[in-house]
This record gives sequence, structure tokens and C-alpha cells, in this order.
Amino acid sequence: MKTIQAKTLTDADVLKVIARVGGSLFAIQDAFAPIPHKVVLAKLRSMVKRQLLDGCDCGCRGDFKPRAS
Repeated sequence: MKTIQAKTLTDADVLKVIARVGGSLFAIQDAFAPIPHKVVLAKLRSMVKRQLLDGCDCGCRGDFKPRAS
């Protein structure tokens, strides 16, 4: 069985999900089910670090949104 990694999720897919379901970490994770929580959170953390998203990546509600250019 192949291990799912954060890089499996594309930035574009994450941004589409946020546009569709909102920025709540829980809603984003539900949209990517059955991908594990830790993988989705790792992707979101990566996107915050690369300044593609604003939001809290500590594991709380999050409230992620695309970063304004």
C-alpha cells in the first residue's frame, strides 16, 4: 500500500476546496476524506509557510484563506 504524503495534494486542489467549503480546518479535512488528518494539516502548514495561505496551522479551527497578493 502506497503512503499518502502532503505533496500528493496539489495547491490548486486545496485552494478549490477552500473556495467551496470555507477555510475551517475541519471542513477542509472532511472534503479530503479519507486522507489522514495529519497529511492534510501538513499540506496546509506547507502552504502557510510558502505564503500561499493565511491562517493558523496549529491544529485549531484554522480559518485558512488564500493570501492576498
